[in-house]
This record gives sequence, structure tokens and C-alpha cells, in this order.
Amino acid sequence: MRKIYIIYAGIDVKGILLITAQDNIFLTFERYVSHVQNILTLDARVIVISIEKCRNFKEFWDEEYRHSLRVGIEENSITIREYEQYVELFGVRLVKTNDIIEKMRSVKDEEEIEAISTVAKKLDNCLKNIGSELIPGIKEKTLEKKLLEKIRSEALDIVDIRVSFGENTSKPYLKATNHRLEEIDVVIIDITAKEYGKEYMATIARNFFIGDVEKKWPTILEEYTRLYYLEDKMILRP
Repeated sequence: MRKIYIIYAGIDVKGILLITAQDNIFLTFERYVSHVQNILTLDARVIVISIEKCRNFKEFWDEEYRHSLRVGIEENSITIREYEQYVELFGVRLVKTNDIIEKMRSVKDEEEIEAISTVAKKLDNCLKNIGSELIPGIKEKTLEKKLLEKIRSEALDIVDIRVSFGENTSKPYLKATNHRLEEIDVVIIDITAKEYGKEYMATIARNFFIGDVEKKWPTILEEYTRLYYLEDKMILRP
């Protein structure tokens, strides 16, 4: 359940998420309770409870349903041992489900769509004139700082921002460095943000090509061809 809950509310600690007809309850270790409460907003509508202080899990189920209640549990997220522990802890029948939360969240109502669209439009506005900042010699960190200022001017809460030039764009984690933009180069900008006090996020990514990039194509093709044949020789080596 940990992975699903991170998607649901941005939580970065291990816990159990109970989605009931009345409340959304997150059970975690006592040492994480304050941390999780600081991350969540009122809009998240999640109650955070210390799992060490909660000994009778049946209190979460309505009295009339306790003897016949079935609880869905993500079958791909737990081990057999954990499954058996949950059966004993919750005292109810556990029914295997598969990606049920992702499927539920794939459908959005008009209010949710509007919230996401609002953030996306603001992010798009931040990137409208960014091309004028892409001057050879500028550092990734400098461009990132300028983007942060633009995003904050739109009253957005920044979740993640990635700025990379040239060879850095091939790295799995696009963390801004002191690498400078060249005369002929490529730029990747990837921003995720949300409105303050709200949980819905939007991500916008842009690729920019600086200068006459086609001039580099023959050199790149030659390098790829060389690496291809080198790899081929290594694989076929007796």
C-alpha cells in the first residue's frame, strides 16, 4: 500500500491506508505521525493515527458490518506473511484487488479536471517566454532559479523541477548543475507544481533545441555507429 499512498497524497513514509465509507485513515509508526500531518492539508481528508496506539482495528468498521465486512487489499503490494498479519489484525475478510486506487483516480470529475487545468495553464504561462533566457553560457542552476521565481509569481507550490542541458539530459535524474548552455545544444525543462493548500498537481515538460542542431547530426550518427559495432564485437567475443 505504500506505493499507492505516495501517489495519493505525496507521503514518503511506510504505512497502511484505510479507505472507508466514513474516513480515509493512514496508520503509520508513532515517529512519523507529526511528519505526515505536516505534509497533509485539510483538503486531503486523511486522519493520521499511530499504529502502535491502535490495538483494536475493528473499531474502524461499523458495528452492523463487522461480521460480514470484506476489505479490498492490493495483492501486488504485500507478501503472504503481511497478508496473514492483516487478516489477524483487522479481523475481517480480505479480498485481493489489483491497482484499484489507480483505476479510481484515472476518472476525474469536472472540479478535479478544473483544478489540474488551472495549474497546467499557470505552468504553461511560466514557460511562454523562457526561450529568451536560453542564452549560451547560462548555467543550469541559473535557469532553474529564474524558473522558480516565475513559478512562485504564479502562486504555485513547487513539487519538483528539473533543468538539464546537453549530455546531462541523458541522465536518469535531471538535477541542475553548473553546466553551461552551449551554442548548439538541447535543453529539457520538467516542472511539477500544485496550488498552495491543494493536492492536485500538474506536470509540464519542454524540450528546446539551441542553434543549428542539424550540424551535429553527422557527428552523433558516427559516434552511435561506432558504439554499436563496438558493442557488437564485445557480445560476439568468444
